[in-house]
Amino acid sequence: MDWKNLYRKTEDLLQTYKNKAQLIVTSALHCATPCTAMGIPVVLIAKNQENINRFSAIKGIIPIYTYDDLKNNRINFNPKSLNIEDLKQYMLQNLKLSTLKEMGEKIDENELMQIRHNTQYYKAH
Repeated sequence: MDWKNLYRKTEDLLQTYKNKAQLIVTSALHCATPCTAMGIPVVLIAKNQENINRFSAIKGIIPIYTYDDLKNNRINFNPKSLNIEDLKQYMLQNLKLSTLKEMGEKIDENELMQIRHNTQYYKAH
């Protein structure tokens, strides 16, 4: 498949999640992150320690469960829908300032550092 078809299939899948999903149970970060961003409750189950390490970017936002949690009935299959609009704004502002900086524009370095700190240590409310 060429990239245009893959892109279209991805868009279709995301629209299906957005329009039909009431809960996502997955071990795939590339599924969990956009669903969380769309406000769909997500149960993320890490297959192994490598997955847990890869999932660090979403750690403060949603719980990361393991197969051991699944076997021992320690997973909340009724998670709340999250509102992370403030995190999305931090991420957009980080992108904007970082891009301007790379283009040689003068930016407020303290603001960029604060935004990156807020993003890195974000905790969903």
